[in-house]
Amino acid sequence: MGLGNYTLPAGTVVAYAGRVVGPDGTHEELGIAEVRKFGWMVCDGTSLDKNQYPALYMALGGLYGEDEATFNLPNYSGYFLRATNVREGKDPDQRDAPEGGAENDPGSTQGFALQAHEHTYTMAQAGTVGSAQSAAATAVPGQQTTGILPETVKTSDNETRPVNIYVHYLIKFI
Repeated sequence: MGLGNYTLPAGTVVAYAGRVVGPDGTHEELGIAEVRKFGWMVCDGTSLDKNQYPALYMALGGLYGEDEATFNLPNYSGYFLRATNVREGKDPDQRDAPEGGAENDPGSTQGFALQAHEHTYTMAQAGTVGSAQSAAATAVPGQQTTGILPETVKTSDNETRPVNIYVHYLIKFI
């Protein structure tokens, strides 16, 4: 698979919308065979033989773990990918180094975080039954409160996240 006269190098990662792993987490052989036919594998942390995949090992080295004979693919399950930012200074928080690299290397991670902030809301006053105000609350001028979340804000006990959609991340191995 290439782009015109150019071939994508080993280590290139792309988002793939097809099914290669079933809902139970096991590989679907048809999907795996199809992406491998074009030189791609799922970024699922699989351990590979260094001699069998030399181009990919040259690109990744031991960033995601290795021993004498094998190295690991990255495992992007459950992560939002973010471009490196070594020179720009737009990522001020500490990153954790990948197993075989440094904190600014590809593969470094950050835990979830929610930037310190506060919300100010105007308190609402309910109308009386049968009035025009009963269908919707109206604001009380000058009455403010901090930190109360309105009923329409969705929260999660597990994570802070943007709207998202699942894809498989594939990595080129040839």
